[in-house]
Amino acid sequence: MGQVKVILAILGALLVSAPFAHSYKLGENWQECDTYALSDPVRSIRACDHALNSGFGSAQLQARAHWSRARARRAQGDLDRALSDSLQAANTWPQAAQYWSLHGEVLAQMGQHPKAVLAFSSALLREAKRSDTLVARGKSYYAMQQYPAALSDFEAALALNPNHVEALDGKKRAQFGIATLAIRPETQPSKPLLRPLDQVLAARTTREVATGGRVALIIGNGVYRHTTALPNAVDDAADISAALTPLGYKVFGFPKVNFTRDELYSALEAFSQAAASAETAFVWYAGHGQEMANQGEEARNWLLPVDFQGGGDLDRSAVPMAKLLSAAQAARTLRVVVLDACRNNTLPSATRGPRGFKVEARSDMLIVYSTRAGLTAEDGEPSDRNSPFAGAFLETLKGNAQLDVRQFFGGVANKTRERTRHLQVPQEPERIDRLQTMATLPLAP
Repeated sequence: MGQVKVILAILGALLVSAPFAHSYKLGENWQECDTYALSDPVRSIRACDHALNSGFGSAQLQARAHWSRARARRAQGDLDRALSDSLQAANTWPQAAQYWSLHGEVLAQMGQHPKAVLAFSSALLREAKRSDTLVARGKSYYAMQQYPAALSDFEAALALNPNHVEALDGKKRAQFGIATLAIRPETQPSKPLLRPLDQVLAARTTREVATGGRVALIIGNGVYRHTTALPNAVDDAADISAALTPLGYKVFGFPKVNFTRDELYSALEAFSQAAASAETAFVWYAGHGQEMANQGEEARNWLLPVDFQGGGDLDRSAVPMAKLLSAAQAARTLRVVVLDACRNNTLPSATRGPRGFKVEARSDMLIVYSTRAGLTAEDGEPSDRNSPFAGAFLETLKGNAQLDVRQFFGGVANKTRERTRHLQVPQEPERIDRLQTMATLPLAP
């Protein structure tokens, strides 16, 4: 950001020579905002306020001012407003890696580690060789008990700086965490885990499954290593799980998030076995996915795990959507699969097929796509908690779980259109209904 400092100095010099006193003061404000963020936070914040309120300055300067004010507010312990400023800086000048890094640091300090990981990933997409950012993301992964991912980040940081003290310490801790998981296999991330609320209901729900209850597989893939991160996918998974659990669903997948290919296959296998004993099987997939083809083969729909790199053999790097549908197929009465995918990504053009999914259906199953065939879905703004489609689902679910699923998802479609009406073409979910009965089939009777 040396260029920004030069701009600030030039701006200050120009304004000093201006005939108006307020112009001189404005130049001082820009400089003090940036210079005193850590050494004198009160002075910095006051100067940043004046500079930003003036309405003067390029987007790059305004982003720098928000970043400086975020640093000052963080130094004061005002994390809520530091979070707001750091996000504003990143949104105003998104190509600056350190703005995303600061946003991640504030989130991590607030204990919001899944979102912190997304912010650090955004920084690394813009500047991969940032050892401090790799260490910071590794710490958040460690706090989430995702030890293999933490170890990978610490080792990547050490490759850039072999003497990085925090990376050396983090590597030892992550290795110990992995060894602990090996001793206690029931805690392996690839196993279906229960959230704390699930544990309260575990005994009751297990019996319901045995006698004909409800099971749900919730997948939230947001922290992609080689393509665009999805800031809201993890929160979508958390909120959908929290909404379904009180309705008697035993949740598989979540709270594990950000599935690799192997972890996704393990989750599908566990869920498939549970669905065979259940009346209702519900699947929610939030993450990247699209129609692609191996060389010489017909294009198919694929789900992209977080370690997907593109190219080569898709069977070895991605997961066919058909596997997801098959996992729910065995439920006795109702099978619902929801795909909030087809979001924009930065995969190499040689890997990408047509945008979005092609229509894929199964007998006696309701499949809901968050957008129409061949189109992309909105992930939502970084400040939003959920994607527009997930937000519409959660809003519709309140008080409407007893509606027939066809009517229920009609309501979800209406609310999705409302939430995206600002777009040139509002997002239009697509429902493929192959249910073979006219009887009412609710998500939760």
